[in-house]
This record gives sequence, structure tokens and C-alpha cells, in this order.
Amino acid sequence: MRLTLNGCACLVFAIGFFALGVGFVISGNQLAPRDGAAANAFRTDPSCTAALTAAAPPGDCTVVTATVLVAEMRMGPWGRPPSRTPYAYLRFADGSMHSDDLDGSDGRDFVESVRSGAPARAQLFRGKLVRVASGSSSAETVSAPDVSATADSEMPWVGTVLIAIAALFAFFGLRGARR
Repeated sequence: MRLTLNGCACLVFAIGFFALGVGFVISGNQLAPRDGAAANAFRTDPSCTAALTAAAPPGDCTVVTATVLVAEMRMGPWGRPPSRTPYAYLRFADGSMHSDDLDGSDGRDFVESVRSGAPARAQLFRGKLVRVASGSSSAETVSAPDVSATADSEMPWVGTVLIAIAALFAFFGLRGARR
């Protein structure tokens, strides 16, 4: 049985995709319980579900006043067209600086409607910036527990697809090796 370059290359890709797929499945299953519990606490805590404009009851979330220093789209170096990620850079009333990427279409709307120097309200969940609001715009950050829990739930599916792709590469690699 003589391996050709094509058969060897397919087997190398199969091993790589398999390892990556197993990593995704394991990571998603390990992170899901912790992030799921945090997301449940975030969704049910009255201090987290209160409007950012009102005084929040005591709990895991706190709301602080802030100033929007930058709300823009960050251009990624990869891809055609390059990826664009909305982010906000804030200065809290205590003088500390915080920044995070914003999630989804609300994040894109936030950077399109909020200008530098605008007053804002920032929500922190257990010390992490999870939501920002300014004027009529509001957006969650990627650090929000429900965003993390959603990503965790998608990781095993992505891993399964990568393992299936690895099986296809292995099949074609072995088929090419037999020739």
C-alpha cells in the first residue's frame, strides 16, 4: 500500500479536523454548566433585569454612569470583506476605563447612533461589563452570560461538523492511498 501525496495530505487534514472537532465538543461540554448557571442567574436576578435608566435593586448586577469615549466598528485583518466587530470604550464615573465587543445587531446599531463623549449607563454583572446604554440605544457585550451560554451550546455542534469533515478527509485519503 503506497501513500500518494494526495492520500497523505487528506489524512493530515483529517487528523487536524478531528482534533479540532474533539476540542470544540469537549470545551463546549465543560463550559456549558458554569456559563449556563451564570446565564440563568443573569436572566432571573431582578438587579439584572431592571432597566438601565432606573435604580436597580441590590443583586449581582450594578449600574454605573459612564462616558462613551469610542463606539466604532473594529476592522479585522482577515477575510474578504474584512470582518467588522462593534465595540465600545467607556470611562466610568470613578475614572476607570472599560471596553468590550458588542453583540449582534444591537451592537451595530449602538455604534452607528452613539457618538464620542455621549453620556451612558453601564451594567456590570459580578464586576464584568455586560450591557451599555446611551440615549435610546442599548447593547449587550460579548461578556454577557447569556451570550457566552449561547456560544457554549453551539460548540458541540460545530465540533460534530468538524469531525464529520475529518471522516470525509479520512475516507478520501484512504481511497487515494489505495490507488
